[in-house]
Amino acid sequence: MEKMFHWLAAYDKVAAIVVSLTVLIGAIIITPLCGLLFQCHCDWPWQRFYFDCNYFQPEVTHKCPWCTSDLAGLGSIGMALILAMLAALFSKPDMFAAKAIISRVMFGLTIFMLIATISGALAAYSQDYPHGIGGLYTIKVLMND
Repeated sequence: MEKMFHWLAAYDKVAAIVVSLTVLIGAIIITPLCGLLFQCHCDWPWQRFYFDCNYFQPEVTHKCPWCTSDLAGLGSIGMALILAMLAALFSKPDMFAAKAIISRVMFGLTIFMLIATISGALAAYSQDYPHGIGGLYTIKVLMND
């Protein structure tokens, strides 16, 4: 019986590696992604991180949608991370090769970026945020005129 479940133990180790790498890399890239999506001046953790975000600047009228709303920020990032972990976990059946681990992590991170971008666009749109993410606020104003 021990031999019968040997593959399961190996799968658990690979799954733990894949999920851990996906979450770790996702946590590192989320702040510069925020800066890219919202033009709010968030940056890499080893640079200025979130300390230059427009959320902390009192003179700014439009503040970062993810920082302004806990629901939008945590919901967007949480949903993106959960779906990325699931995508990485269940993506590639060849579970023992190093290439498979890398491709599963990359697939998970692709899903992460896609979901974070879509949910970021929705957050910007719902909060009438005029900067970054394709000028959705401008489109919304033009549609209402």
